[in-house]
Amino acid sequence: MAYCSLRKFPGLPGWLGAIGWVVVAGLVYRHPSLLKPRAKAHRHAPRVTSLLALALALIVASVVVWSVEH
Repeated sequence: MAYCSLRKFPGLPGWLGAIGWVVVAGLVYRHPSLLKPRAKAHRHAPRVTSLLALALALIVASVVVWSVEH
């Protein structure tokens, strides 16, 4: 997804999305229980929850920046 984000949205929006997707991939790699059906992120360490929120904020920010640019 990070590669697709960079190819589809060149510039700042692509980089924001790519960084967000890389953080999500790293979290899933370190904490595979996040992929379980009905997984609750708050059961993990507060750091995991905050990183997940940051990653999702970066992905959303990339879409917002892209829409403002176009």
